Amino acid sequence: MRDSHAAMEGVAVGIDENFEVGGEALFLPSDPDASLDETANCRCTVEYEVAEAGAESGFGGPRSEDVAKALVRLREKYGMVLDDTYPTLTEEQSRTLYGRRLTDTELLQNVDDLEAEMDAMIARGEA
Repeated sequence: MRDSHAAMEGVAVGIDENFEVGGEALFLPSDPDASLDETANCRCTVEYEVAEAGAESGFGGPRSEDVAKALVRLREKYGMVLDDTYPTLTEEQSRTLYGRRLTDTELLQNVDDLEAEMDAMIARGEA
């Protein structure tokens, strides 16, 4: 195991944050955007720590496992980060528009809608 990978044992980052490994930002083990020096023959894994139901506490707080997986899917599929609304809205804009944090159900619906829109744009050659 590389020293840079061994140093990451137990390191936690947010669901939409990168790991700093060997001076590179890696989203996941074997990140295709990282150099082969850090990814070739990598056997590292990622574990997701999910908050208990009802543990949501404002913007940036823990989400359900379904939301965590949906956010990772968006990042991997389209290279985008989704927060409590669409990725073009800042936290301040989201608070202004919604006055609260979206529920997991609302956020998952936003992810589904966004994926459908992105897939349609790709099919039309617009993205």
